[in-house]
Amino acid sequence: MNLVSTSSIADLTPDRQPPLAPDGRLRLLNIGLPILGLSSFTRALHKFTAARDDVAAVHFELKNPTWMKLLARVSPRPNHPDLNVWRFAQLWRGQFRRWIRSGQLDMRRYDAVICCPQWFIWAFSSDQPRRYAVAIHTDATTKNTIDDFGDSPITTRRLLAAERDIFSGCDLITTMGHWALDSAVNDYAVPPAHGLWTPPTAENNLEPRTTGWADGPTKRLPRIVFVGNDWIRKGGQLLLGWHQARWKDRAELHFVGRDAIVDNTAKNVIWHGQQPRDKVMLEIVPSMDFFVMPTQREMSSWVGVEAMMASVPVILSHIGGIPSLVKEGETGFLCNPKDQASFIARVEFMLDNPRRCLEMGQAAYHHAKARFTPNVVYGELIDRLRAAAQDRQR
Repeated sequence: MNLVSTSSIADLTPDRQPPLAPDGRLRLLNIGLPILGLSSFTRALHKFTAARDDVAAVHFELKNPTWMKLLARVSPRPNHPDLNVWRFAQLWRGQFRRWIRSGQLDMRRYDAVICCPQWFIWAFSSDQPRRYAVAIHTDATTKNTIDDFGDSPITTRRLLAAERDIFSGCDLITTMGHWALDSAVNDYAVPPAHGLWTPPTAENNLEPRTTGWADGPTKRLPRIVFVGNDWIRKGGQLLLGWHQARWKDRAELHFVGRDAIVDNTAKNVIWHGQQPRDKVMLEIVPSMDFFVMPTQREMSSWVGVEAMMASVPVILSHIGGIPSLVKEGETGFLCNPKDQASFIARVEFMLDNPRRCLEMGQAAYHHAKARFTPNVVYGELIDRLRAAAQDRQR
């Protein structure tokens, strides 16, 4: 039961929030930032709780107001992405505290609050004493990005300190991959019992695929698909180069996304551009034979999970939280992002073995159905939030 979905505190009137008195439902405040895969989590949790009679949820979307943007911009410190995140985290911390103190945000009406990403939960995790549980959802820790992606320990030092403070005050740390969960435990001393793997989710009404490109009287070229908006970072140009040099007569290559560098002279390449999400996941991707993304920097892969749910095996970078999603050699392959030869070899394995590719797609479908549906992922999350809230209220 969703009470309200809003980006304005003015919308949170008493009649649009959970009741003051507990009524058996989990009274949940879900705070999200509308960017990239982080927004996918918030949207998916929003949709899931709407169908639950035992949850009364308010969904608050963070949108930086003009005054906050101006304050962050005029800071005497030099502008840098890491420092900007820290500044906005500080500003939102103060804003939420003011709303809580004034009663505009009445935390007596909530059993739990969850925020994605972690930075904007600060006001709640430091609110002591409290009778509501505090949880965060993240795709990576700052220590992850320092150790694995070479982010500067100098520009990230304030984020690292803030994160340690935030994690120490949380009742539940949920992460998209075991990569981030392991970091929370090993680098931030989060008790393992306070952690939960909450991977990307996918759902559709499709049946597992039963035929491939080499089956039936009318054979066709196999179809490789790439879905992503950050085309350069995700390796779109690499995949295009490999295809044109090696497979342009053996396979179609389909690109879906808004910022691909289109080359209309490329043979057997189909440029779909940006498409509605439902069309991508229910029409385009299910018509493909396998998915390839040689990304150079990635925290997780929502689209990889969605591809597997559509019976499409994946070839992804062994990076970030992605290894948590793929059963190597069964639902797809994981490759070193710096080793182009390994990606090329895996693509050629798929092209040379159409029956094995089909079987891997079927295995991917069953794996996704068993582990990555909203009922499985968010059902477990709601149970853990409820337990954490009960512990707080004892």
